Amino acid sequence: MSPPHHPCAHKVLKDKVDSIKAGDAEAAVIELLGEPTSRTTEGEITTLAWKCPGHEASHICVDLKEGAVTEARWSA
Repeated sequence: MSPPHHPCAHKVLKDKVDSIKAGDAEAAVIELLGEPTSRTTEGEITTLAWKCPGHEASHICVDLKEGAVTEARWSA
């Protein structure tokens, strides 16, 4: 299922989150998006989630493994 088209978050996901390649990615993502509304860890993957501004039913989720961004996606 493709993510909903929310222009407000496309820029966040594509231009900002995807540009974080190395270093302390978790701190960099939090600096860009603010404190996450939830944080879960399963095995080696930590998932941070934020409510999409203006679209409260959607969340922006960022998966991190060993300090690097592995995926940025939508979650309904």
